Amino acid sequence: MSTTLQPDEVADYRRRGFHLARGMLTRCEIREILDRGMRLERASDVPNRVMNPHREDDLFLGSFRHPAIVRVIERLVDEAAVGVQTMFYIKPPGMTGHGWHQDQNYIPGDPKPILAAWCALDDIDEENGALTVFPGSGRLGLLEMKPIDDPDFANHERAVEPPADIEPMTVPMSPGDVLFFDGLLIHGSKPNTSTTRFRRAFVSHYLAKGSSALAAGKGRELIELR
Repeated sequence: MSTTLQPDEVADYRRRGFHLARGMLTRCEIREILDRGMRLERASDVPNRVMNPHREDDLFLGSFRHPAIVRVIERLVDEAAVGVQTMFYIKPPGMTGHGWHQDQNYIPGDPKPILAAWCALDDIDEENGALTVFPGSGRLGLLEMKPIDDPDFANHERAVEPPADIEPMTVPMSPGDVLFFDGLLIHGSKPNTSTTRFRRAFVSHYLAKGSSALAAGKGRELIELR
C-alpha cells in the first residue's frame, strides 16, 4: 500500500483527529510481533501488557522505527518526530474495556500533542473490544479526568466525560492495519465479550521534535527514529 498521504487525507486527519491506514504491516511482521510479544508477556510480572518492549527486544525497536509508519507520523505532525514509548497490549476474552481518555493526559506534548500509531495484530471488531473514537473531539482541548464507576471499565478508575454532541465511532480493524490518532482525541474501548478471541495490539507514541521536552521524564527515553 502507499504510505504517501494525500492532502485531503491530511485535512481529514486535522478535522477528525485520526487516520486509518490499511495493511501497513505484513503477515510476517505481525507473526513476529505476536510471537515475541507473547513471550515477553509470559516472562513479565504484569499480565496482558508489556510496557516499552523496544527496550527488551530489537524487533520492537525496529517496529517503533518502521519506515512506513514514521513517514505517516511525520506527515501528520508536519516535521521530524521522535519516539516516546511503546506498548504490547493483550485483551483476552472477558477482559473489561478502557475508559474514555485522551493520551495527552498521560504524555503531555506542547505545542503539538502526542500522536499514537495503534497497530492491530488480530481481527478486531465490536465483539472483542475494538477502539471507539469521538471524531473531532480534539477541538474540546484537554479535559479533566474524573472518577468513574462503570463495570465495563472496571480496571480504570478515572476517565473523561464523553461529549454528548459527538457520535462515537467504533473502528473495526484487520491485522496490520494502523490507526493514527491525535493525543487530544477522546477514545477508549468496551469489554471483550467474545469467548475465544483475543484483541492484541502494538502501540507506539510519537511526538514532533519541537514538542519533545514535556514528554520526557517518568522513565521515558526519547528515541531517534533514523
